[in-house]
Amino acid sequence: MSAKSMLIAALIASATTSVLAQSKNVINIVGTIEKVDTVSISVKSEESGAVESFKLAPNFLVLQNRTATLADIKPNDFIASAAVYGADGKLHSTELRIFPDARRGRRPTADE
Repeated sequence: MSAKSMLIAALIASATTSVLAQSKNVINIVGTIEKVDTVSISVKSEESGAVESFKLAPNFLVLQNRTATLADIKPNDFIASAAVYGADGKLHSTELRIFPDARRGRRPTADE
């Protein structure tokens, strides 16, 4: 499985975790993403080799994690940071997220 397919699969799994936890019809498939469009996703099963397609909700959102630099942060960007205390007693950033503007003002869910 390519790194891009693994990343997309991880993002989809992450984005759908809370929905699946509330659903009685849980679908669990491990495989490679064959096709993604605005209304569906097709996954080739590692186990059987069969390609299955699944409909996506109209409000389905995919967020991508990628390496960024300080130059990527623009004025008025919506960002969040995580940090831990270092041996020197100061906070050291472990993560910085630059969110799309559509996420501004939205409360994070348990899987974010």
